Amino acid sequence: MIESTVRGISKLRFSGDYGVYLIRHNHIGRVLYVGQSCCPTLRIYQHTLPSSMLRFDKFLVKHRPESLDWLAEIYHLEECDWLVRTYKPNDYECYQRCLNRYGSIHNSALIAESAMIAHCKPAHNYQSGRYANGKRTA
Repeated sequence: MIESTVRGISKLRFSGDYGVYLIRHNHIGRVLYVGQSCCPTLRIYQHTLPSSMLRFDKFLVKHRPESLDWLAEIYHLEECDWLVRTYKPNDYECYQRCLNRYGSIHNSALIAESAMIAHCKPAHNYQSGRYANGKRTA
């Protein structure tokens, strides 16, 4: 796992392709958002752009400059193994199979992201077919 402020994330190198990331409020420690990307450092930076129309991105921009000091954590897909086993046991076999197969790794990233959302219960994530924390917030 690598950790940085949102402001400093673009200066870091993330070796590997896909990763699952989260953004956490630095004072209360609460996870606000979880995502996955083939280039997570770039994707976190994109969340800070004022031109974005995503609800979480607008929230991040609205809370500047404080939000630039919020914490960002990036996990390699292999580091999410225990999350998938714990929160998505029915998807674990697919996660493992896709993790080692070029062209299918995106499926592992989606499963790992879903497991991280189930674990962290971020306020600003929307999962298809259900609402995070009882309501749709992003």
